Amino acid sequence: MASGVHSEDFELSMKDGLDRSDALQSHSGEDGGLTSATPGRKFFRLVAVSFGLLCILLAALIVSLRLAFTSQPGTEASYEKLAEERDELKRINFDIEVSFKNLTEERDELRRINSDTEANYKNLTEERKELKRKLNTLYSQHISLTEERDELKKINSDIEASFKNLTEERDKLKNINFDTEANYKNLTEERKELKRKLNTLYSQHISLTEERDELKRRLKILGWVYFSGSVYYISSTERTWQESRNDCLQKGADLMIINNQGEQLLGLWGA
Repeated sequence: MASGVHSEDFELSMKDGLDRSDALQSHSGEDGGLTSATPGRKFFRLVAVSFGLLCILLAALIVSLRLAFTSQPGTEASYEKLAEERDELKRINFDIEVSFKNLTEERDELRRINSDTEANYKNLTEERKELKRKLNTLYSQHISLTEERDELKKINSDIEASFKNLTEERDKLKNINFDTEANYKNLTEERKELKRKLNTLYSQHISLTEERDELKRRLKILGWVYFSGSVYYISSTERTWQESRNDCLQKGADLMIINNQGEQLLGLWGA
């Protein structure tokens, strides 16, 4: 073409952009991250393909015009038509150059965006690895805490069972203690009553003992002897059996008939 886009530069630029886009896509697919091209890259590839087809169409049109011009060299109308087509092609070429410039700027912007995306992707990959490491740590801690929680639940269940048993035992002991206190109170009152009765009996016993001793002393002065619940009078005067019995009857007694060894000894002692 007389003036316009350098096709070799455009093909190199387009190839470079496509290679970088394919490399980014393959890299993203290997790491399990971004698996599809961004909308900017898709648009860039579409414009590049359209621009290539337009260049091929333009070349074919130029060849056709040249063939038509050589076949009718003397036709003035054809020349004017070819001139108009040439001007149209120049305009189209200018538009293509403007579009190429815009595409070049867009490519550079996309390269910058691609560079930033790669940096962000690298950062995200590292962050993902760090998050995975933290997640594994948290998972291990979760397992440990779960086991510890289950152990604490078991201990708590044992403690609750022990507490229930101790509570029941305490209630039983309280009941026993209440009954014991009631029995102790009753026994204390009974002991006091028995002590009172014992003191009364002891006083009566002392009185009776003193009275008995006094009676014994008086009986002894009168010649009477107390033995085994009975009172005996031992006489030193010899009499017949009838005289002795009459003397006893006069004293309000009766003549003793010896029935046991104790009375025999008492009679011998008096004799």
